[in-house]
Amino acid sequence: MKEWVKWVLRVPILILLVSFPIAIFTHNNIALFTYYKIALIVSLVGFGYILVSGIFYLIYVRMKGKIIIEVDNNEYKFKRGGTINGKVSLKLKKPIMASSLTLRLVAYNARLDEKGHVDLFNAPELFSSKIELDGKKEYHDQAYDFSFKIPENAPVNQNSSRITINNIPIFGSTNRKVVWRIEAKLDEPETDFDIIKHYGLEVS
Repeated sequence: MKEWVKWVLRVPILILLVSFPIAIFTHNNIALFTYYKIALIVSLVGFGYILVSGIFYLIYVRMKGKIIIEVDNNEYKFKRGGTINGKVSLKLKKPIMASSLTLRLVAYNARLDEKGHVDLFNAPELFSSKIELDGKKEYHDQAYDFSFKIPENAPVNQNSSRITINNIPIFGSTNRKVVWRIEAKLDEPETDFDIIKHYGLEVS
């Protein structure tokens, strides 16, 4: 997602984060009732804007087509030092002018919430390897073979909440989890709405 798109979403989120607490703290105060109404309206508008923007983004991207990531034998469990082979296919509604088609193998240091669910928001990367499958051109339905080599010292989960590199635990890795993914992106600079696809893996 491009930087301007991020800011389009960030501004209403920031407004919502400011106005909603104001509405909560002023709703029982008659003297501040006017501020309460204003804050509540602003909160509802901000929430509606975020919701509509998200729906528009999903519909628009789906109308352009999709990326399919296929790994040989539909495998998703790999060992350190192993090789991931597969194919990336473009299924487009119409030809798209794009600057590149890239593929990344990435490991995130993800946070686990109270229920044990993975939270990838702002998760730092422990490992990343990138392949540019094709450059600037008009893209049609097409398939590309790919291959990634997993390093021998790749970060893994030693247990449910401990991360190790070279069998050495990472400090502060409790309640964290290594999340491995293959990420494909068709970068379309004219509209700033890229087509993105993820494929989840396990590395041990």
